[in-house]
Amino acid sequence: MIRFYRVLALCGILAFWCGRDTGQMDRLFRQSGLYREKWDRPQTGSTYGWITVEKAAAETQNVYRPSQKKSKTAAPGKKFAGRGGVSLWDLQPENNPRYPWADLGSGRIFADYFKSIARFVKERKTWYVYTGKVWEADTAVVEIMKLGKYMADDIMNYAMALPDERVRTAYMEYAKRWQKLNFRQNAIKEAESEYPIQMKEFDEKTFAFNCRNGTLHLNTMEFKKHDSADFLTKMADVRYDPKARCERWEQFISEIIPNDLATADFLQRALGYSLTGETQHECMFILWGRKTRNGKGTLCESIMRIMGDYGRAVSPETLAQKPNLMNITVINGTEQHGCTFAMKEQFLAAMGAGHSITEYFLPRDCPAFCTGCKACFFKDISVCPHRAHTVPICGAHSAQSRP
Repeated sequence: MIRFYRVLALCGILAFWCGRDTGQMDRLFRQSGLYREKWDRPQTGSTYGWITVEKAAAETQNVYRPSQKKSKTAAPGKKFAGRGGVSLWDLQPENNPRYPWADLGSGRIFADYFKSIARFVKERKTWYVYTGKVWEADTAVVEIMKLGKYMADDIMNYAMALPDERVRTAYMEYAKRWQKLNFRQNAIKEAESEYPIQMKEFDEKTFAFNCRNGTLHLNTMEFKKHDSADFLTKMADVRYDPKARCERWEQFISEIIPNDLATADFLQRALGYSLTGETQHECMFILWGRKTRNGKGTLCESIMRIMGDYGRAVSPETLAQKPNLMNITVINGTEQHGCTFAMKEQFLAAMGAGHSITEYFLPRDCPAFCTGCKACFFKDISVCPHRAHTVPICGAHSAQSRP
C-alpha cells in the first residue's frame, strides 16, 4: 500500500509539470525508479498504470504554465544593438511557414531577428552592423558571427520554453543545429539576400549631425536618441549640450576678427553650413589673411576636432585639373615660407609635371598695395600708378586665363 501512494504521489507531481497530459506522464513514469512490470497489467478494461495516471490527473487542480513572455536570453542581441528589436515570441518560428527548419528558413529568421542592426551591402560584399551609435563595416566578419552565436543561444532558450512538449522536443532538435559553425555560416549567407542595402542609403539625412550622446537634426534643432533607422556611419567626437558656452572660443574669434561683427557672423554661418551635407548653394569657403599666424590653422584644426568623422582634409588632387597641361600663375602673398607656402607646394606637386608655372612674390614683385583709386576699372590698367608692377602680373594672369 505504501508503494501505491508513492506511485500516486509521483504521478501527481508529473500531472502538475506535464499539464495533466496523461501520455507525457506515462512516458516519464516509465523512466523512473518506481516503474514495475505490473504497470502494464490489464485491469478492468485498461491497465494498472493507465488507471493510476488518469486518477492522478483528475485529482490535480493546478498545473505548471510556463510564462510566454520574451525570453531573457534574447537580451544579447538587443544589448549589442543598444535598442529594442524583434522577439522570437513575436516571430513564432516553430510554426511560421516563413521559417522552414532548413538553411532557407534559418537565413530568414536571422535576417528578421537582426534587421534593425545588421544589413548586407552588395556593392561592398560586406555586412554593416549597428553599434548603438553608428553603422560600421564588419570587414573582419567578427560582429556578424557574434550575432550568429547570439541567435544560437536565443533560439535554444526559446525552444526550451515552448509549452507543448512535442513541439518543444522537435524544435530543440532544430535549435541544436544552430550550435554548429557551418550551419550558422550557411544561415548568415542565406540572410544576405533578405534585406540588402546600398551604400547611398547611408548618411542620406543631410541635416543629421551625429554626436556621442545622440543625433542633432540641424534643420529643426531637435536632439534625439541614436536610432539605427537614421543609417548614420559618421559621428562627431563631442557630446551635444545646447547650454554649453566656451568663453575662450568667443575670445579667439574676437582676436582673429577684431571689431568686425559682420564677418564673425558670416564665419559662424559658413561653419554651420559646413556641418550639414547640403550642397544646394555650391559654396567653397576660403580663409584668407594678409599675414601668417592669423588664426586660420587654429580655427580649422578646432573645427576638424569637433566634427570628428565629418571633418576631412581636402587633397590637392581634388581641385587639380589633370587631363590637360595648363599655364599657371601663382601670386604668393608673402615671401615667408610658412604653412600656406607649404600647402601651395603640395598643390603644385599634385598637379603633376609639365605645367607652365609663373610665380610672383609680394611685396617683392609689387612693393605697393592697391590704393583703391579704381582707375583700372573706369579707364585702363595702363593708368594704374603702380602699373610698372601690376601690368606684368595682370598680363600673365590674363594670358593664363585664355583657352
